[in-house]
Amino acid sequence: MARVQITVRALADLERLFDFLAEHNPKLARERMLSVRRALELLADHPLLGRQAEDGRRELILARPLRLRGQISLGAR
Repeated sequence: MARVQITVRALADLERLFDFLAEHNPKLARERMLSVRRALELLADHPLLGRQAEDGRRELILARPLRLRGQISLGAR
């Protein structure tokens, strides 16, 4: 299993997304965050999942316009 690290910037983006959605639709906010969590767990098990993005990164689209982008580092955890 690979290790998934979330950058401070990505975490801040997720928090802003949750806050925005929760203000208008708390149920949708919870669903989106659970979707992100499941995707991160899936990426830990399958780090090459998704499509090639710029700068050697990979991209996994969860629900438009929500995308996870990251760099894959295989090796020691």
